[in-house]
Amino acid sequence: MPTGDDVSLTGMVGVMVFAGHCSAFPTATYDEVMADAGNGFANVGTMQRASIWGYLVDPTAPIPDINATIANDHAVCFGLAGMFANVFGGGDDDWFMDQSAVDASTRMMNYLGVDIDNTIAMGLLFGGDGTEAPTGLLATNEDATAFGVATFIGMDAATAMSTYGLDMAQYSAIATWVGGWLTSQSSLPMVLLGGTGTITAEEFVNVTLGGPDPINGGYLTYSLNAGGAWGTALLPTSPQGTPVSVDAATAGNMLYGQLGVATTTGATLFLYGELTGMTPPIDFATMGPGAPMEWNDATVQCSMALMLTQRSIGMLIETQFTQASTRFPSRFD
Repeated sequence: MPTGDDVSLTGMVGVMVFAGHCSAFPTATYDEVMADAGNGFANVGTMQRASIWGYLVDPTAPIPDINATIANDHAVCFGLAGMFANVFGGGDDDWFMDQSAVDASTRMMNYLGVDIDNTIAMGLLFGGDGTEAPTGLLATNEDATAFGVATFIGMDAATAMSTYGLDMAQYSAIATWVGGWLTSQSSLPMVLLGGTGTITAEEFVNVTLGGPDPINGGYLTYSLNAGGAWGTALLPTSPQGTPVSVDAATAGNMLYGQLGVATTTGATLFLYGELTGMTPPIDFATMGPGAPMEWNDATVQCSMALMLTQRSIGMLIETQFTQASTRFPSRFD
């Protein structure tokens, strides 16, 4: 790949990239390929795939063997990509509502190598979705502020096995998979979305706090930009015209630093300030006793060492800490 990503067809990422490319750019006809000859065939999906995955026929000739390359592309897209889309990749986004689609049990086996009854697998993934007490790994409450994955990871092994109907081998595989994402040991290859590099859950949280969503575009609802409303007429009390822009490192410190709003100390400080209009009686430099100060932008900048407005941080606190939990990406949206 020009990006340097490993997309060999012996790996899961390579197969997904190839299948997605075939879906987005189906095998071209001879006329369609030749219409791009002046550009070196760089804009035709068939020739792009043939070059990347090495099945371009007679590549050193002045003009490659177009018909043979098209035949190769059709065969590989139909065989490999078709098998992935219809079986191993599952086809439709709404597979869990389609009784004829590949079921959750098969997906678990293909992805994690564990054999789980389909009814149990569906409960593991979607249990309690839309309720106030979601338990499924992909389930949230109606407001997407409480998450089943947090319920799962917060249980000890015995409780989780009993709750979800898993044996030790099944639980170990699932817990390892979930833990890898929650601890940012696992990452999403951005080549699957047309980008480069990878992104972990931690990086996603830090990037989207004060910037665009790198996966779906736009802004998350639970971010400083309030789903894109900040700086627009949708939120007239915010400074108009400019969205909040905070780099990932600063966002990480804002969330998880000494006074981060996702820590007990930081959350308590901001809630106290928002409710009373004063800081607690502490010295921010030493965190020892000190004289209370008025709660305003200058105080916020002093306490957090951040050039952000009090109102934008206050909005984050209100949306995060008046709900059941802080927000993780829900169904990757």
